[in-house]
Amino acid sequence: MEIFGTILIVYGLLCILIGVLKLPVIWKMKKFQIMAKMFKGDRNLQIFVIVWGLIATVVGIIIR
Repeated sequence: MEIFGTILIVYGLLCILIGVLKLPVIWKMKKFQIMAKMFKGDRNLQIFVIVWGLIATVVGIIIR
């Protein structure tokens, strides 16, 4: 479980980084454009990605 926890921590931190910085290489991917329409705007998608990253990081810390 320690490896899974570490993977979740890295994934969560990556999600937080993407959400905060809105890296253009990733943010302009078709997947994110569709998700932005689903969440009715970039701001809501940004909040979702940051919260998702926080949850993944916390779960990874708990598991580890």
